[in-house]
Amino acid sequence: MDLLQRIKALHPTIDRLLDISGSPGLSLGVLHRGVILHTAHFGRQDVNHPAPPTDDTIYNIASFVKLLTAGTVALLVHEGKLDWDTPIQQYLPEFGKRTDDIGQKTTLRDLLSMRTGLAVSHASFGQQRAEFLIPRSETVRTAAHLAAVAPFRKQFVYSQWNYSLITDIIEEVTGIPFDVYVKEKLLARLKMDRTHFGEHGEGYNISKAHAIRSDFTSCTILPPGVTNETGFAAAVGCKASLHDILCMYQTFLASYTHQHKEDVDSTPGSPWKYSRKIMEPHVRVGSSDINQLAYCLGLYRIRLPANLSFASLNQQLFGAARIPIPEAGSSKKDLEVYHHAAAVPGFHGSMFMIPSTESAVVVLTNSLPLVDPTDFAAQLLLSVLLDETPLEEEFVEMAEMARPFQLIGYERLAAALDKKKTNVPPSFPLSCYEGDYYNALENLAFSISESGDGLRMTVKGSSRTSYNLLPYDGDTFYWKADRDWELCTKGMWPFMSPEPHKIHFKASDNGHVQQLTWFHDPLGQPETFRKMASSTAKL
Repeated sequence: MDLLQRIKALHPTIDRLLDISGSPGLSLGVLHRGVILHTAHFGRQDVNHPAPPTDDTIYNIASFVKLLTAGTVALLVHEGKLDWDTPIQQYLPEFGKRTDDIGQKTTLRDLLSMRTGLAVSHASFGQQRAEFLIPRSETVRTAAHLAAVAPFRKQFVYSQWNYSLITDIIEEVTGIPFDVYVKEKLLARLKMDRTHFGEHGEGYNISKAHAIRSDFTSCTILPPGVTNETGFAAAVGCKASLHDILCMYQTFLASYTHQHKEDVDSTPGSPWKYSRKIMEPHVRVGSSDINQLAYCLGLYRIRLPANLSFASLNQQLFGAARIPIPEAGSSKKDLEVYHHAAAVPGFHGSMFMIPSTESAVVVLTNSLPLVDPTDFAAQLLLSVLLDETPLEEEFVEMAEMARPFQLIGYERLAAALDKKKTNVPPSFPLSCYEGDYYNALENLAFSISESGDGLRMTVKGSSRTSYNLLPYDGDTFYWKADRDWELCTKGMWPFMSPEPHKIHFKASDNGHVQQLTWFHDPLGQPETFRKMASSTAKL
């Protein structure tokens, strides 16, 4: 069989992987030797309607946007408006108010390569039902206040705050909104006409966001609420079609080939500048050698042979179960493959790129699945491009094995919480815990109110983000581990460890409850929120 026939022969297996995952729909595309070779679509855009996805169906592409962001920075460097190695405090004086190395020395390279050491702290900007929690005006100040969770420039920490800062820098030096600049300078020139940074939207050829219930059926949820107005557009705020994504990788690879061959940093007629620099390894990932697995500027680079699921949901699932995932590329020793995953509540994706042959595979799905079909499907497609035997039976078996892992994980989480729950009652009447509790910057607060036998914790000013807290151990309260409530009702990312489910209250010496702490960032320390009268808070 020729290459295209071998790719099409994978369709039944990919369809099976989609079915196992619980996700309603999937789109895939293959680029080879600079040409879009094949696209295909499976399932539904919306679980409640039979229409399948198409090349033009809009998906949330999550972190795939990071290459566009790196390309935008490179273009501004080319125009002399930015510099790779200038400390960003010169663009954002507010960020320079922090006095550590992060505040004083961080450059655009550091932000793009995720080597600043900034905390992950997702809960500082979004927790439930696609609601963004902090004002746009507060993103830089919040990032400047975040704790360092790793040594500066020594360790890779995947924090979206790095790319939030890039959004602000681009707007500062251009004087126009990030999305307007990107559309004018890149999207229009690349003919990515379906790509945008606004609300996800509804209507014709716009995929719905989905979650998977514990009975393996899917349901619609609100799509992620990250837009240009949130300040996180450069991190996870992009929506695009398969056709547009393939155009992005096609043109980027063409520019890289030209710039590599000619030893230049610009390609005539292309907005892609400094493509070689974008693909340079800047920091090792995990304990790997930087030459084996590294993060570049908006892309991972890995040398074959390797486990290519390293950044996917599948790695989390099988890693927790201590089950190895087969390596790819045994016949292609030292071949460089570039990769990124896309993951937000409601959408998932996987991309692999081979610069030496101007090849790429892109797979998208419209849910947070039980097991990631985009990862396994993309690896099957990549194996054909590598002229290796696709591991069809192995991946189907692994997907079937992993299908209940999330459910089992929540059962174990519930059991772990129950095991340490005590009969020690709260120290005070429930009414004594009521009030508004503010973070250190006073730009995020929780309102606590008495509710039945426990408390209700709501983000102040929010109509969507709330938790029902029950007594757990004295002045510690918790919300029960309930997978369907978290993922399907609230559209949350899974909280798979006990500590984020607990809220600890503390009283002052005079016996008044004055603060709560929440351990929401697994790499950081518990965050303290202090009770304040609303009239004295800055929020």
